[in-house]
Amino acid sequence: MENILSIQSWVAYGHVGNASAMFPLQRLGAEVWGLHTVQFSNHTGYGAWRGQVFGGDLIRECVAGIEERGVLPRCDAVLSGYVGGADIGDAILDAVARVKAANPRAIYCCDPVIGDVGRGVFVRPGIPEFFRDRALMLADIATPNRFELEWLTGMNAGTLDGAKAAIAALQARGPRCVLLTSFDATPDRRGEWWFLARADAASATVSERRRRCDFGAVHAAPHAHGQREGGAGGCGFICVRAVASHRRSRIARSADRRRTGRIRRPHAALRGPPMLSALQLGTAWARISGLMDEAAQGFVRSSFSSVVRDNWDMAIGLMDSAGRQFAQSSRSVPSFVGTMPVTLAHMLARFPAERLCPGDVLISNDGYLGTGHLNDITTIKPVFRQGAIIAWIGGTFHSTDIGGAPSVEARDAWEEGLNIPIARFVKGGVENEDVVAFLEANLRQPGETLGDLRALNATYDRAEHALLRIMAEEGIASIDHLADAIFTRSEAAMRRAIREAPDGEVRDEVTADGFEHPVTIRLRLAIAGDELTLDFSGTDAQIARPVNSPLNFSRAYSNYAVKCAFDPETPNNDGSFRPIRLIAPEGSIVNPRRPAPVWGRHLTGHYLPMLVLSALGQLIPDRVIAESGSPLWNVYFTGEHADGRRYVRMFFMNGGHGASAQRDGAACLSFPSNVATQSVEQFENAVPMLITEKRLIPGSGGDGAMRGGLSQRLSFEVVGEKPVTATYRHERVQHPPRGLLGGGPGRAGRDLRNGAIAPAKARLTLAPGEVLTFETPGGGGFGAPEQRQAEARARDAQEGYV
Repeated sequence: MENILSIQSWVAYGHVGNASAMFPLQRLGAEVWGLHTVQFSNHTGYGAWRGQVFGGDLIRECVAGIEERGVLPRCDAVLSGYVGGADIGDAILDAVARVKAANPRAIYCCDPVIGDVGRGVFVRPGIPEFFRDRALMLADIATPNRFELEWLTGMNAGTLDGAKAAIAALQARGPRCVLLTSFDATPDRRGEWWFLARADAASATVSERRRRCDFGAVHAAPHAHGQREGGAGGCGFICVRAVASHRRSRIARSADRRRTGRIRRPHAALRGPPMLSALQLGTAWARISGLMDEAAQGFVRSSFSSVVRDNWDMAIGLMDSAGRQFAQSSRSVPSFVGTMPVTLAHMLARFPAERLCPGDVLISNDGYLGTGHLNDITTIKPVFRQGAIIAWIGGTFHSTDIGGAPSVEARDAWEEGLNIPIARFVKGGVENEDVVAFLEANLRQPGETLGDLRALNATYDRAEHALLRIMAEEGIASIDHLADAIFTRSEAAMRRAIREAPDGEVRDEVTADGFEHPVTIRLRLAIAGDELTLDFSGTDAQIARPVNSPLNFSRAYSNYAVKCAFDPETPNNDGSFRPIRLIAPEGSIVNPRRPAPVWGRHLTGHYLPMLVLSALGQLIPDRVIAESGSPLWNVYFTGEHADGRRYVRMFFMNGGHGASAQRDGAACLSFPSNVATQSVEQFENAVPMLITEKRLIPGSGGDGAMRGGLSQRLSFEVVGEKPVTATYRHERVQHPPRGLLGGGPGRAGRDLRNGAIAPAKARLTLAPGEVLTFETPGGGGFGAPEQRQAEARARDAQEGYV
């Protein structure tokens, strides 16, 4: 017997909410635990009604009573619908968290009741945003109508292609299955009623006549016109006629058994993946992980830019046919691999999978769709086998020059450089000369950027052939099946690690230097069973300066901190992050609205993992570190050589690493960025500048039972005959890195021009002979200073650390 907690409205007259859902679910053999959000005389479509909207406390009290009966582990699903007020929404999400804590296999189906075509929005203010920003991020299944899908995605869903693109965009927000209801693709054919769904497996798009609806079956059938839609690439669309998950519903199987005495064989598109042996899984995973590292090495060695070749400011990733992050190079920037699936979802909204061909490569650098700012260029290539897309391979790299005038004074995104719209960079294996032309026309060093893009394309070709060879040799019929097995294990490992931590809710905040005034980021972190919530509500609003962190970037670095603290050893993929719920208010500095400037988004985003770890320190102090000398420090130098050739060169500088409960922080190794630093000799060979000093700063690490890592001092002298423009934006000058659990703060950073204090965020023109000096921040200490052992203090003094 299936058990479903259904939290919806109840009307005495009409068929909506629980009044509509409970009977068909019971007809399928499910036990429905109905909780009502309202009690109305009739549904609101009549324009007038009587009754009462219930409060969230009533929902919580009822759920608590069910929990006291000890039956929540038997709850298989939560179904929610109409939300009468914000407190009810909170209560529903609390119920979902309780159920999933008791039964990790339970699913959440969210019907985002917002409005309808012809009526517009008919719920209270704030409810549409609740669904978009909170509920759908947690949902396994979403069931919007056409109006709601368009409101939630901002896309037109009036055509089949438009609806499919909007469904894919909504899936990128969280739901693994999206079922579009009341979709009328054939208005001239009366009596037909369409449901359009996108699940993890390939299937058919179908229509069913209203009079043939049968709640006792869940299956796919031929399209009304005979053709199949969306079969290529596994981004398939299926028709269902009951509430079901992305795979064959257990509810339907129960009904089948009751009617026939046996379980009918499900449609091929809805069957679960075949079981993989542990040996096959381990071998295949090791080979594919190795392939990603091999691809990254190949890209770095064939790249044209120093930022890729020397700094490794790049990543290579592999996604399954549904676009879920599966594997990546081990030396990958967290924000790159964390945002690539979202970028792919936006690309597919522009170029649906069925329009792509072998050899195509898509490109974009839109910060709001990708890694957060224009300097990071992402390209993704579909991997075909036997005419169908079986996977996606993508890469992201930093381009030092992206046109425009990179400036700390940018007031909107248009001032920040060239925005490459989603386009085909390669069409059927041939470069798109139009894209090449606008890159050449807008970049100061087009040969360097185009060289990196072409090196990445060559990397994809080699990796694609190697992947197909591995699949053949390992007998892998589908990347999706392998990915599902990995996702399941990764999710289980993360949930197990979170479950072992004590339940609780803690709060913390960190203050960034900002520009005219400081900026505060606030966090509420909650652990309930095997799920973790990161709520940045109350964080300061976005500002008209390039430090705003788009949601993709904020999510990637927040998830990264959770992964580091709870489950650092398990493969990093989509499954690892399913137990994490993130709330970031739109319009805040951690989720800005376009066109807020974002060039220096790391000046905010790099604070987030440290804030997450600081909050976790109140619950699991032995698994976190104090704050490091981050956000990452760097500087851009631009100018001309004596022969007139232009150069743009970036130099990274790490601060000190935060201390942990087990060891002192490392010097000049800050967190969370993991880009490498360039050698002094290579830098001086490329630009007319001399690094006159590069040394540790004694005493810069915070004191504590464990000492914070030391920072460094670097000085750059202009030795050429022409002036040099230096552009930099640095944090931790006014607010140094904090210690943890009694540890002292690290030393604040400083910027100096010819020995005098210079602004921490500036664009300066240096004359020949001038010297620019940077002193990066030190790492915070961990634990009370009086607990530091005497031998450790003696060693600090002997080695000059203090």
